[in-house]
Amino acid sequence: MKKQLVLLILFTSILFAGSLTFQPLEQNEDSQSYRFYMNNKPVAEVNVNASGWVTYVHGRIPDGKALYTNEKGVKLAVWPIHAGVASGVYQEYSEDGDVVKIINYQAGQRQGVYKEFWDDGTPHIVATYSKGRLEGRYKEFDEEGKLIHEYDYVNGAVRQNSNFVKSLYKEENE
Repeated sequence: MKKQLVLLILFTSILFAGSLTFQPLEQNEDSQSYRFYMNNKPVAEVNVNASGWVTYVHGRIPDGKALYTNEKGVKLAVWPIHAGVASGVYQEYSEDGDVVKIINYQAGQRQGVYKEFWDDGTPHIVATYSKGRLEGRYKEFDEEGKLIHEYDYVNGAVRQNSNFVKSLYKEENE
């Protein structure tokens, strides 16, 4: 029993000793850069374009859940990494601990449901991605939960049907 306890403590200390973290770097309208750290030592830098595609990698990101915290240690994001790329559910949090963004990744590409929330938890954006591109219905809501934009995407491009044209006309004339 004592031997098992020692092994458990050793195993737990190994798990927590290998902390994977990341820090956002430069951002512009087209892309966002990040630096990844293992035990506070830089191991990789990546650049992600506005569509969620990784466009540059320098170094190797270890497997695990990369954690982003503020200077007070409050968790602001968790980014799951497998085989050096995002795989799983990425989540961003407010300083109060509320989820503000959910992005599903598969093999480094956005795949599945994408959600953003207003500060009070009301949905802001609800969309779906397939192989890194918007696919299907994209909905945007105002802070009261009222639908303000709705588009249909096919292979990353807006399907321009009569509802899309009416929506554009309405926006221009308001």
